[in-house]
Amino acid sequence: MKIIVLTLKGCDVCKNFIGALDKANVEYVNVDADENDTLADHVESLTGTNTYPIVALEKPTQTAYLYKADNNDQLGSHIVGSNEMVIGCFNADAMLETLFTLLN
Repeated sequence: MKIIVLTLKGCDVCKNFIGALDKANVEYVNVDADENDTLADHVESLTGTNTYPIVALEKPTQTAYLYKADNNDQLGSHIVGSNEMVIGCFNADAMLETLFTLLN
């Protein structure tokens, strides 16, 4: 399993999110969305948002993308492809809770 966190420079929510992962000793790869347009564009098209951070939890058979939902219709999990799903969360704290649940 691999965790990729897409962030933006100067994003305080992103910094706090990364800090919480560090505090919990979670291994992850931090990817600057501005420096990886291909991945960022793909994730933004799947989630329908350009709000960061966005987490990609890569498992052997499926990748789950956790993000802050922009509206109530985006909340919860949705299958978006044969091996991809998106999970819209209320806020960054809910993203962390969801990620920790998926890791256990």
